[in-house]
Amino acid sequence: MIPFRPATSADVRIRPPTLLATLAASVLAGCYSPVSLGPVVPDEVDITLSVSGGIAGVQYAIAVDGAAGEVRGLMCSSFCDFEPGAVLVPISPAQVAALGRRLEDAGVMDMDGRDFGQECCDDFHYELTYRRGERSATVRGGGARLPRNLASAVGLLHGLGHGTVPALVSMDTRDTDWPRDPYQLGQVDVDGLVLTADLTYGGGCEPHRMDLVLWG
Repeated sequence: MIPFRPATSADVRIRPPTLLATLAASVLAGCYSPVSLGPVVPDEVDITLSVSGGIAGVQYAIAVDGAAGEVRGLMCSSFCDFEPGAVLVPISPAQVAALGRRLEDAGVMDMDGRDFGQECCDDFHYELTYRRGERSATVRGGGARLPRNLASAVGLLHGLGHGTVPALVSMDTRDTDWPRDPYQLGQVDVDGLVLTADLTYGGGCEPHRMDLVLWG
């Protein structure tokens, strides 16, 4: 856990061997009332996101496998650098649950089949499928046309394609609630809302999942 006091909420990037950063999410208009499905169980969550468009004309698709704790590349046609099936970043159960909660709180289950259209040719276009257990919903649309809370959640998912995973923000948690495995914090840089930090840690070749937790 890395103590960090930002001016606003943030996200964290983890790339081999150990790189952390923050990513600001989209802030766009619109809202929906969420369908309550109870606490998010990470093992039940599967998310796929296709991204296309933008000024550069990107085109790729990624998947969040909650049970495996992985974000994988599905398809890479333009402005992406992964092979289909490649693990882009490990993701912890807490991070999966946080993403699922963001999508459900944005009302994604009420939007199944909705296509919000495209604002402009240089806007990113998304196709999102969120599955939790036997429930699922698929939503399409440009980033500027999606409802605000959904656009914010999709912005976090978009970052996963670049190795970025969300920070966990809780006003109630304490540092003693989280694992405290040893690590060393190296160089730290802040650029706007982006935090980049080099970490070193022991533990051999086992996969390591790290959370950036903000509280207080």
